[in-house]
Amino acid sequence: MIIDSLLGILGISYIFVGLLLIVLSIPLISSKVSRNALYGVRIGKSFESDENWYMINKYGGKVLIIVGIITAVMGVSYIFIGDVSNTLDIILSFLPIIIILLGCIVAYFHAKKL
Repeated sequence: MIIDSLLGILGISYIFVGLLLIVLSIPLISSKVSRNALYGVRIGKSFESDENWYMINKYGGKVLIIVGIITAVMGVSYIFIGDVSNTLDIILSFLPIIIILLGCIVAYFHAKKL
């Protein structure tokens, strides 16, 4: 059964996380999120002005939607991979986390250029 394997469980989890990232990115891309204490790209540069806030969050939302799509697609592929070696299980389980972190780093360095 698909759910019996580690990759099957991770696959379902990453599909959920990917879809959640996509949903969370939509308000950022459409500039519907004003400066606040909880939601958005939270770096010092984004709090300097409303213009920076919306520009940085729009870019961050675009990065987030790409990361969400990649994460969800990886989740689907994990379900179809099936059983693999334990080493590959471990590598594949951390790959989406690394992609999410890379997305955050890309958004951060973009904001620093402003």
